[in-house]
Amino acid sequence: MAVDLDHEPAGEVAAIRELARSGWAKTMVFSGLDNQAACKEAIAAGVAGLNGKQREALETIPKAIEKLHKGQFWEDAVGATRQFIWHQALCRMGSRHS
Repeated sequence: MAVDLDHEPAGEVAAIRELARSGWAKTMVFSGLDNQAACKEAIAAGVAGLNGKQREALETIPKAIEKLHKGQFWEDAVGATRQFIWHQALCRMGSRHS
């Protein structure tokens, strides 16, 4: 099942949580990935993959479906890069407050 996280994140995350609990479907989020909090909530709720909406990200959908089918988590390169940058920024901020 595909979910667009850019329109109503709270409602979409609730839907992901219910789908994950039921085991009825694996869910993949499509997002501009700018809302890091919503992406993290989706992961915590049980989303099976994150994919951007950029043209190059959309070209990865067949590979994403293959990974999800094998039970592997999927995150496209753009999302992984943004997650890494966000994590590095948090680490730097944390080291300033130590």
